[in-house]
Amino acid sequence: ISAGALRANTNSALGAGTVAINAPSGLQLANGVTLANAITAAPGANEFVDVPDANASATLSGNIAVSGGSNQYRLGISGTGATLTLTGASTASTLNILTRGNVVFSGNGSLISSSSVNVGRSSAASTMSLTLNNNALVQGNSVNLGGLNGTSDDLSTAVTLNDASTLSAGTAALNVNNSDVGGSTTHTLNGSATLKAGAGAVGGSNHGQTTLNFNG
Repeated sequence: ISAGALRANTNSALGAGTVAINAPSGLQLANGVTLANAITAAPGANEFVDVPDANASATLSGNIAVSGGSNQYRLGISGTGATLTLTGASTASTLNILTRGNVVFSGNGSLISSSSVNVGRSSAASTMSLTLNNNALVQGNSVNLGGLNGTSDDLSTAVTLNDASTLSAGTAALNVNNSDVGGSTTHTLNGSATLKAGAGAVGGSNHGQTTLNFNG
């Protein structure tokens, strides 16, 4: 997909091969679709997939890889109340930004990167909800919640860890609120979920309220 957007309306819409996405939001998923294709993404500094319809739910079950250089792993959806679930393995060595909307990693779904993982950066009017279920893992060499300490940070960011899921910053810092727009962050750990970091910080120069909930 090198230009425009391709919409998958059924599970088998794109056959069985690897899908290469080189255009911003080049892949759109309709409500109820589970796409098993592997994905390689080279969207530059843009999101590569979208669930655009209000209250829709869709799933990516294949593995996702982002090529290096100026390409970023940017994941977010525009549909009001829509949800994107990932159950495959995502890998990236460049900047990772979970931007907006409702994103869920379930089963053994994962995002593993040698770079930072940043949650909650699209615009000062956007909201971001990241949920990890089952054995899901999101891991970077640092984790920033609430944005990148810039004017495009989200209004609110919520991160929920359920079951045996893990959010890991490795031996680096977990920044629990990195907002520069007065954005709030809420962190909830349930079940036997694990939060790993070498240090904690509240680094946003204009952060809002930070709420920590343990076991609900």
